[in-house]
Amino acid sequence: MFTVARGEVAKLVTDASSAADVGKRLIAWRGDTAIYSQLGDLLFIPALMADMAGQMMVRDRDPLIAMASKPSRKLAFLDLPWVEAIEEFKRKGLASPDEYSSMVAFRAEESERTRARMLENVQAFVQDALLKSLETGGTLKGFAADIEAGKETLGIVDKDPWYIERVFRTKILGAYGDGRFKAITDPDVMEERPFTQYRTVGDVRVGDDHRPLDGLVFRTADAIWHPVRPVKRPNCRCSMVSLTAEEASAYAITTELPV
Repeated sequence: MFTVARGEVAKLVTDASSAADVGKRLIAWRGDTAIYSQLGDLLFIPALMADMAGQMMVRDRDPLIAMASKPSRKLAFLDLPWVEAIEEFKRKGLASPDEYSSMVAFRAEESERTRARMLENVQAFVQDALLKSLETGGTLKGFAADIEAGKETLGIVDKDPWYIERVFRTKILGAYGDGRFKAITDPDVMEERPFTQYRTVGDVRVGDDHRPLDGLVFRTADAIWHPVRPVKRPNCRCSMVSLTAEEASAYAITTELPV
C-alpha cells in the first residue's frame, strides 16, 4: 500500500509547478486519496481486538505477559475473524453493552486521529525533504524520481525509521496494554489479584528508563505506577501481570518509583 502511495506522491510532485504548489497538492491528496482513507479502518479493527484480547488474557488468568512473547494457545483469539472475535468477547460477558459501545467509539475516534496525524507527518516530511533538495540545487522532477525510487521514503527519516509501521505497532500494543490495565484494575479482579508486577522483555533493547522497573511489584490500587504502565511510548515491549497476595508475598512491595 505504501509503495503505491509513494508513487502517487512522486506523480504529485512531478505535476506541480513549484514547492508551494506541492504543498497545496499534498493537502488535497491527504484528504482525498482512497488509499489513505483506509488507514483509520486498518488500525481500528486490530486495535479494538488487541484491547479485547488484553482484557481476556487477564480475566482468563493467562500468564501471558507480552505479545512479543512466545504465543500461548489463548492468543488464538487474535486470529479469530472479526465477527467471531466480537461474539466471543460478548459471550464471555466482559463488558456491558454500554461499555462495549464506548470502547468501540473510543478506538474508532483514536484511529481516525492517528490517521490524521500520520498524514500530516508524511506531508511535513515530503515538504521538508523537498525544500532541502531545492536548497542544494535539486529539481522537482529529480526529487520526484528519488521518491519513486525509494531514496526519499514516505514517513522515514534518520531519527525516526519506519515511521508508519512503528505507529501501527505502537498503537496495537498500546491498545493491548489498555485492555490489560482495564481488566487488572477492575474491582472484581483486584479483589482476587490485588498486586501488579511490571516486566520488561529482558534483552539489551530494553530502555534505560524502563530497566529499573523490571520485576517491581505494586499494589494495583496504588496509582503511583499507573502513569508508567505499558505501553507508553513507541517500540516499548514492556508488560504487566496481575498477582495474588500469595504470589506477591515473594517480592517486596514497591511504594515509590525508581528515580
